[in-house]
Amino acid sequence: MMHSIDMHCDTLMAAAMKNVEDLSKADLREMPGCSIDFKRLHEARAMAQCFAIFFPPQEGLRQRSGLTDEQYLTACHQVFTQSLERTSTIAGSVTTQVDIVVKAVDSQTDAINQVTEGIDQISSVVQTNSATAQESAAASQELSAEAAGLKQLVDQFTLAKD
Repeated sequence: MMHSIDMHCDTLMAAAMKNVEDLSKADLREMPGCSIDFKRLHEARAMAQCFAIFFPPQEGLRQRSGLTDEQYLTACHQVFTQSLERTSTIAGSVTTQVDIVVKAVDSQTDAINQVTEGIDQISSVVQTNSATAQESAAASQELSAEAAGLKQLVDQFTLAKD
């Protein structure tokens, strides 16, 4: 199967077409046509994902802002940098949460291993008890047969009556 890289250009273009002013505050899950289908990405074996950063051409946007080209680009760079910093902070938080989950899973794995070991010990005891019970039953049958044989021998004798 071929691996793919999803640039999510369609998602960003859809957001731009819907005149989303501040994409960093937009909830893409609530915007029709602006969704990320993680199941499909997984099924397609996407190796990487990224969002393209672009500024949609809006006639006179820089002019209306009252900024020079350099100031406008600097402001855009600052917004982009802040967005990356927020993303980095969120990624750090996600990493921390994943670490907590990994520790919990490790702890649960240890507990499951202990339970499995206990069950194995109980199974061993049950098997030993079963074998002992079978041996006892066989010994009991042998003793019963011997007792029946002794009874026949004893029955051959007659006891005198006084």
